[in-house]
Amino acid sequence: MATNNSNNEVLNNKCWENIGSWSSQSPSCEQLKKTRHCRHCDVFAEAAKCKVYSRHSEDNIFQQARDIIEQQTTLSNEGIFSAIPFRMGPKWFLLPTHAVISIAVNIPAHSIPNLKNYYIKGLVPVNGEVYLCFSLSRLMGITRDYIETPDLKKGIFERLMVVNAGSIRIAIRVDEIREAFRYHESDINKECNNIKYSWAPYLIGSIFFEKPKTTIACLFDIFELEQIVKNQMP
Repeated sequence: MATNNSNNEVLNNKCWENIGSWSSQSPSCEQLKKTRHCRHCDVFAEAAKCKVYSRHSEDNIFQQARDIIEQQTTLSNEGIFSAIPFRMGPKWFLLPTHAVISIAVNIPAHSIPNLKNYYIKGLVPVNGEVYLCFSLSRLMGITRDYIETPDLKKGIFERLMVVNAGSIRIAIRVDEIREAFRYHESDINKECNNIKYSWAPYLIGSIFFEKPKTTIACLFDIFELEQIVKNQMP
């Protein structure tokens, strides 16, 4: 963990406001040639960590983590879970909230030399980390001919979703994301006709949710997703 002096140095620097993406003048930081935006820079990521540690003591952080784990355990024991809805093309899907690490702006993937894989699009930097960009839409056979007009106010625009698929972390490009919602295990329809036969191995079932109108979304089996990605790893 960084010392208080180094924390203050990072926080007082604020290069992202002076010469970076949030500068009032034309950005002049050399790192932007590599990262494209301050969000993907190690300095900005370190500043965020310092901000957290400067506000809370280590004991408080651990206590907050314990409280969150206890709350999630209580909800799970009651059969209540949480999921994040996201759209690929015209279809809506769900992932367990605990499996979603972060959500970032959509950026082009960097191709991997000598790798020819239909499902792996390359590597993407997110918050100072590099992730494998996996095309879940191709795996599901979802065509991209369905186009919904982007609307920033309504949250309709492409983003990258970093997912913890068991022992593997991947980035998935999605067309839209909605806020997490809670559901009871009895809400899962495991025999819904809406699920394509070819999708069955990857999904647990389907759930109705509001977006704001009632929509059917398919819930991914995170353990099956892990095996799928492992099978495609170079």
